[in-house]
Amino acid sequence: MEKVRKYQPYTKSSGSYSPFNHSYYFCHRFNKQPYTYKPLRLLFKDSIIKKLEKEYHCVYRCTVAFSNKNRHEEIESVYAFEGPEILIYLERSKLLDSAEELADDDYTSSDTTRDIKSKALTVYILYTQKKELEKVIDMLEKYEEEKKNNVNLIIGAPGEGYTLREFTTKLPEKDIDLELNYGKDFVKKHKIILNRLSESGGSGLVILNGKPGTGKTTYIKYLTTLIDKRIIFVPPAMAESLTGPHLLPFLMENKNSILIIEDAEKVIGCREASDTNNSVSNILNMTDGILGDCLSLQVIATLNTPRDRIDKALLRKGRLITEHEFKELPEDNVKRLFEKLNIKKEVTKPLTLTEIYNHKEGDAESKEEPRKFMGFQ
Repeated sequence: MEKVRKYQPYTKSSGSYSPFNHSYYFCHRFNKQPYTYKPLRLLFKDSIIKKLEKEYHCVYRCTVAFSNKNRHEEIESVYAFEGPEILIYLERSKLLDSAEELADDDYTSSDTTRDIKSKALTVYILYTQKKELEKVIDMLEKYEEEKKNNVNLIIGAPGEGYTLREFTTKLPEKDIDLELNYGKDFVKKHKIILNRLSESGGSGLVILNGKPGTGKTTYIKYLTTLIDKRIIFVPPAMAESLTGPHLLPFLMENKNSILIIEDAEKVIGCREASDTNNSVSNILNMTDGILGDCLSLQVIATLNTPRDRIDKALLRKGRLITEHEFKELPEDNVKRLFEKLNIKKEVTKPLTLTEIYNHKEGDAESKEEPRKFMGFQ
């Protein structure tokens, strides 16, 4: 998009420097003195900008970073969107709250062109009509409440290089009652998984096994809505050569990410029982040791085989964050879920989540093709 710089950037205002003087622009554009809504601080995601681009006209965009020492942050880019007597001004920035964080990021005052991993988005809204303000606030509040789990797929081939393509998977519900769907014991494991995967610079392995339809993938999809990290879906065939010379540079560019490997039997299976030496070694190296420290990658692996078929080295304390076997829900849980879903059917045996959510009243074991519920879609 073409940059609009009709009004001089870096105009000093309120004791700090901004590449776009939004107050001056509003007064000049609408010939009115605006009200200013209190600044909003959001977590930056590209989808916020895309949503604003659909609803409003972008009048300014700048991606040249500069230092704003007064607010202890770096401004990486700014955006300004115009509507009917309303201006939405956004600063995308990285907070620099401590000397330790400055040291970790190798920051210097002259380093203004490096690639910044932006975290914070400050939104200023200038307006004259309250109904236009309420429209923007409502849109931003709905965005904050909406749960999306953005997963990235590796695209490319050896010799051509690799990149990521983001796609969004949707949950059947906005939230999941973990105790009801997975049992009381799993709630504790979920807290361990969430805390460890949310850590910056961590490593380690999460193993989720169980028969098909027990909810492994649905849980992962839910988990991705709770973690502010890059999530990378790795096809099983590619996982067998993750630390190869063609993929290692790509992984180094995506440090502090979470890798998801579904149907990982060939990747983490027992080496004595099958020809998986290289695959298991890749996971061992990434989740522990020197390579693990360098890449800061965490791995979630799912499989449909019993625990005794997993390579014992992967279960070592320190490397393994936790493991869980997903099973059919006991009859009491099934009854409670049936009540919640308003399914009037007698429960006579334990059922998987797929059997419960794909249940056809009057035919508990319908032969019709079930609607898609499990797996990435």
